[in-house]
Amino acid sequence: ASSVSGSVSLKNVTASRTDISSTSGSVRAENSVSKTISAQSVSGSVKVESSECTDAHISSTSGSVLFSGKADELSLTSTSGSVKAYLDAMLKQDSRFKSMSGSVRLTLPDNDGFTMKYSSMSGSVSNRFTGLRAEKSGTNTYKNGGITLTLESMSGSVSID
Repeated sequence: ASSVSGSVSLKNVTASRTDISSTSGSVRAENSVSKTISAQSVSGSVKVESSECTDAHISSTSGSVLFSGKADELSLTSTSGSVKAYLDAMLKQDSRFKSMSGSVRLTLPDNDGFTMKYSSMSGSVSNRFTGLRAEKSGTNTYKNGGITLTLESMSGSVSID
């Protein structure tokens, strides 16, 4: 589903692949079950909520990005907006969360461990699981390490809750 100058919304979709995009409007998918979800907007927010997938690639050039639900692997990117993910189950593969000028927040369930690679030029960094409070860039490991979660922001805070 796509639009050039309007919002796009999908609800209760089950498919092997879901592609949803808008050039000038918000994008929303709710209760989607797909192997792959691709959602993007050039000038609008992108929300994929209460969804389940193997991998999702969600991006916005000038808007916030949100994912909630279950995924094995995520790639969430915004140029000028916040990036947020609320996960019902732990990711199974390395994943990336990036914003140029907004905060990056990842909310995880209890899990067996992960490695957080972080970078924030002018914001704070925190990890609830390890108690980390930092600035700039580095690596932080929880329990046995496991998958790598990369969180980056040029001018916003970065956190795992």
